[in-house]
Amino acid sequence: MNLLSDEIQLPTPPLDLTAAKTEIEDQFTLIKAAVEQINSGVAQIQSYQVQLDDGRRQLKAAKKQIKEAEAEIADGFQKIEDGLKEWEKGMREFSKGEAELLDGEAELAEAELELADGWKEYNDGLEEYEEGYQEFLTEIADAEEKIADAEEEIADIEEPDSYILGRETNVGYACMENDSSIVNGIANVFPVFFYAVAALVCMTTMNRMIEEQRTQIGVLKALGYSEFSIMGKYLFYSGTAAISGCLVGYFFGTWFFPYVLWIAYSTMYDVADIVYVFDGAVLAFSLIVSILCSMGVTFISCKNELSEVAAELMRPKAPKAGKRIFLEYIPFIWKRMKFLHKVSYRNVFRYKRRFFMMVIGISGCTALLVTGFRVQDSIANIANDQY
Repeated sequence: MNLLSDEIQLPTPPLDLTAAKTEIEDQFTLIKAAVEQINSGVAQIQSYQVQLDDGRRQLKAAKKQIKEAEAEIADGFQKIEDGLKEWEKGMREFSKGEAELLDGEAELAEAELELADGWKEYNDGLEEYEEGYQEFLTEIADAEEKIADAEEEIADIEEPDSYILGRETNVGYACMENDSSIVNGIANVFPVFFYAVAALVCMTTMNRMIEEQRTQIGVLKALGYSEFSIMGKYLFYSGTAAISGCLVGYFFGTWFFPYVLWIAYSTMYDVADIVYVFDGAVLAFSLIVSILCSMGVTFISCKNELSEVAAELMRPKAPKAGKRIFLEYIPFIWKRMKFLHKVSYRNVFRYKRRFFMMVIGISGCTALLVTGFRVQDSIANIANDQY
């Protein structure tokens, strides 16, 4: 028997199996309907569960609101109690103020009584014042009459001629003292300028001389002269100039300037013969300042130069290194300047010490010249203008 090629013949089911199938299908339909009812019931249950959750949340919110309302009610009761306490306190204060008002009214009544007594005393005092004023006017009239009589007696007295004058009240003495104080003030100012200018001139001269004789110092050092010998040469020169100039200036100034002032004031005053006074302290101070300014600068300059070797000294000193100045950073100004002006400004900033020393020296000398001519113009015509 070939199972692949031959058809299988299934037996025909009996008639009872068909009925059972139909019954099963009916039951399956019923089960399916029951399942649908169950699903709908489950959906309703879920909706009811959602409603139940919403109700719980609402109930929870309602409980919260109830608690807040209870707290607000408690606060309200507390405020009512506080208000009652404040009201009781205010009533007590009102009672106290009412008592004070009664006391004040009593005091006011007493004050009114005192005021009435005061007015009575015032009126009595006013009457006494008017009576006393009338008596005062009568006494004043009598006193004025007595004063008039006394003035007539004084007018009849002859006045004596008497004068009491001190030396300071004498016109000539006062003018002489004023003029001498002016000269004294000038004498306190002028020496400062003279010392400053002289010191500046000495310092500049000796410093420039050492720099210009740099080669000669190198030659002397190369020939075997000691630093002490070389320095002594310049110290002797500067010291001699300082001492001689100081002595000549001291004695000449002590004689000349007082004599000029004596001659000038002799035209206005009858003065005694001039007496010269030579102050040793001024001479010593002048010598010390002159020696320090002259020999001190010489010593420092020589020491700086002698610190180099002879070969370096015999060479010309290298110029100071230049650098850009502030004006070069401003092209608008720098490009419009002439070449000689640019060189001048560079030298000013390169040799600042020389520049400031020159400015100070010229300023001091100019100030002395102007002061001298102004003083001459001030006192030259005193006699003619005065008399």
